[in-house]
Parts: sequence; C-alpha cells; structure tokens
Amino acid sequence: QPDTSIGFYGASVSAPIFKEIAGKTFLKTPLNIEKDLLTDKKVDFSKLVHNLVKISVKSDSMPNVTGLIGKNIIPQLENLGYRVDFKGVGKIKEQFPLEGAALKKNQRIYLTLQN
Repeated sequence: QPDTSIGFYGASVSAPIFKEIAGKTFLKTPLNIEKDLLTDKKVDFSKLVHNLVKISVKSDSMPNVTGLIGKNIIPQLENLGYRVDFKGVGKIKEQFPLEGAALKKNQRIYLTLQN
C-alpha cells in the first residue's frame, strides 16, 4: 500500500524515487571530454571585437552603424533615446538618417539588416 500521507498522485509518490535513481545513474555515467578541445580551434578576434562594439553619439549626430550587428546596436540606440525601426536580421546594410545627420531625442532611425 502506498503511503497516502505524502500524496495520492503518481508524480508525488514516484518523483523522489526517480530523483534518487537518476542521480545515481548520472554520477556513474562517464564524461567523454576531449583533452585538447581548444588546441585545434582558431578564433578570429577581429570578429569578436566587431560584435562587441559600443556606439557613442557625439553632439547628437547619427553614427555610422552600417556593417555592425543589428541585435547589438539596436538596443544601444534605443537606450540613447531614439526610436528604431528595422527590417531583416543580421548586419546593418543601410541606415537612415545617414552618418553625421543631426538627431533629436525620440527621433526615428530606420535600419535595413541582412545576413
């Protein structure tokens, strides 16, 4: 007879037992980790730096954001107080206003992104 003091449903009765069995099984499962995991990997640091670009808007003029990753730049522009409309995904292919154009807070910026 099941102990009804801890519940009537299968999940509440079987969960503690499953947890114990799964824990023991996991501890006995060998991990197949390659020792030289990173030795054959080459990292293009220029791409990493390119992805972590932080834009700055000086004297309220539009920076050149073409070629930068949209998902990194759009939040930065929004945090600076601009309204960003974009189409597509990936890198910024086109921008409006163009680089150097005067910007006002809450102004719309239009971006076209492409992989």
